[in-house]
Amino acid sequence: MQIQPEIQLPNILAGVIHYLKVTLLSQKNFFTDIDSEQMMWAFNQVDEQYCFANISQIENDTGKMTEFLSALNRRRCSKISLLTVGKRQDPFAGNNSSITWLKSKAVTLLENELTPYKETYPVKVKRITTEKDALGLVYSLSTSNKNITATFFNLKKSLQEGKLSFDLLYKENPNRPDALIVNTRLFDIAVYELVMTEPSTIIFNTAISHIKNSLAGRSTGILIADQKLLPDHDQDTRIVNTINYYQKNNTLSRGTIPPYYPRNAVLKTAPQYQESITRLQQMGLPKHNNPVKNWDTLAFLSIILRDPLASPGVPVLDISVEYHSPILNQLAAYGFKNLFCINYVVKSPEKIGAIHYQAGSLINTVFKDNSFQYITCQGLIANEVDTNKYLSEMSRILKPGGLLMTSTAYWIDPINTQGKRATGMEEKIFTKTEIEFLVENAVKHELDLLDPFDYSCEERVVHREQWSYTLVYFTFRKKNNK
Repeated sequence: MQIQPEIQLPNILAGVIHYLKVTLLSQKNFFTDIDSEQMMWAFNQVDEQYCFANISQIENDTGKMTEFLSALNRRRCSKISLLTVGKRQDPFAGNNSSITWLKSKAVTLLENELTPYKETYPVKVKRITTEKDALGLVYSLSTSNKNITATFFNLKKSLQEGKLSFDLLYKENPNRPDALIVNTRLFDIAVYELVMTEPSTIIFNTAISHIKNSLAGRSTGILIADQKLLPDHDQDTRIVNTINYYQKNNTLSRGTIPPYYPRNAVLKTAPQYQESITRLQQMGLPKHNNPVKNWDTLAFLSIILRDPLASPGVPVLDISVEYHSPILNQLAAYGFKNLFCINYVVKSPEKIGAIHYQAGSLINTVFKDNSFQYITCQGLIANEVDTNKYLSEMSRILKPGGLLMTSTAYWIDPINTQGKRATGMEEKIFTKTEIEFLVENAVKHELDLLDPFDYSCEERVVHREQWSYTLVYFTFRKKNNK
């Protein structure tokens, strides 16, 4: 079979990885951390992580595979579920890498041309696209083949959210299917996983015929199935890639801390935040999904870990616009266990690993007085926030001697943002004069700035449709009147 010239292998791999993400991560809110186009991480709690990696271009290069393995070993977590997409089955075999191979699945490229469905096959197909369709199968599948049952129940939420659909293949009774096809799509690439009760050439050929018919010449089809289910004699398909499933246990080393960062600073140039990204990768830590914000995220982490009062049991609060807090996940990777995050995304209180998530406002929180040793806030004071109320509330919930770390959009001279709403709220870019006023006002709330700092600007590092600016962060310590 010929691969169509317009179909590039990286796009096919992107379709496979997209499918893996939908089928594996859809059950909960996962934090995703992208190292490169070839490697990404995902986790619900930082100590146990998924790694998706395209190693098709490096699996025969010993040096690059060693670098890849080093990246896995550096990751600051105790367990990694690794899924690689490449040409070979188990490319780590025999290298004593502490990676345990679990299973492989074949990734087969199907011709993107119409193939009439062969009605002569004694197999019928039933499409399941809605929760209502699925409800009738719940009881019957509970006593059916365990492979089909497990796949169906694991992906039921994705079906409800419209991310995929199912096709049941059966000879007699649709409530006793012989195979299940899971359908999803990324752009022009349709991805199908075939789950069977047992190897069957008839079922397999029916599935291939049905999939090709559904493609109808409009897109490329990718079939994912157990290696053993692909008949050797079948001439319409061929192996393009293999998904290998691994488990890796890491030995945690929590001793290495980030380099020193000043406790107040202006982001002067783009290489500064790019260096922060590199350092976080080298330390095996999750990154912020906004590349520029890795600069202040790593600075906050360094300030906390270097503070004399830091210990795994101290309470830390992050005020965030993200569901998952990068800084708290980084602290969790260092063993911190008393972590809290408030934002506007969370619908109801939830604990994920060591982190307690709940909805809340940064000027009117639900916490008791003197609750936290450290509070971080990245960017939110730029969104229509009364900074006097912010300082008052943060001082109230901060322990005496505790640190408040704040970052925000900044340029030394005024930039007119009136009426411009990039995030749904009117945004503010602070000037030197406004930051100086905020620092003076903080003293009234028993918050003292740690160290003087240079307010000057060099590059406009952040570029948006409406304006360009940079970032600033500053750290206060609450007075200890004892």
